[in-house]
Formats: sequence, structure tokens, C-alpha cells
Amino acid sequence: MGTYFDINGSAMIYIPQSAELKNAKFTEEANNLIQKECQIIIKKFKNKLQELVKQNPEVFDNISFEGFYPLGLDINCFQNKAHGPSTDLVNFENGKRIHVHHTATLTINGTIETDDYE
Repeated sequence: MGTYFDINGSAMIYIPQSAELKNAKFTEEANNLIQKECQIIIKKFKNKLQELVKQNPEVFDNISFEGFYPLGLDINCFQNKAHGPSTDLVNFENGKRIHVHHTATLTINGTIETDDYE
């Protein structure tokens, strides 16, 4: 049995403006594309964590992503709709250019067990 290590953090992530996002015909379509990018970010982040576990089995025990109690990590990503960089897209909706915030917040909460706390 090792040491329990609590992880609680967040990061703001810039979502690059793809051609598909720039040419979205509706605000909802643009927001859905950003949410799709969020899901890709979560998947990549989880894969990187699993790689670290495999590369360092003497340090990390297996990490669960099925919730964070008693052990495991809860990772979420959501679009920032009130702050952060934003832009006007190519198309118009209701007489105005479609305006979206293209940043997301990645949150990580949970507890992992490690045999090498330092």
C-alpha cells in the first residue's frame, strides 16, 4: 500500500479555429464543434496519464477514470462561454456574425495511490 495523493486542478485551453469551426452556420453548430474538441482533449489527457502509469509502474498504480472515490480521477472539459478569447465567425445568425468563445476549461479532481510520493 502506498501514499494517497489528491489531485485538484484546472487549466484553460485554447481551441484552435479549424475551417469547420470558422464556417459554422449556427451558434449551436460552433458550440458543438468546440464540445467535440473538448472530448478529444479528455481522451488524449487520459491516454497520456495511462502512458505515464505504464512507463512508471514502480511509481503509479493503475488509475481509474470511473469517478474519484475512493481512488480515481474525474476529468472534465467544458467551453468557456463568458470569458477568454472569442471571435466572430464567417457566417451570420439573426443579422449578426456568429460569436463564440474558443477556449475550454479542463478540470481534474481525484485521488491516486503512489508508492513514490516525492
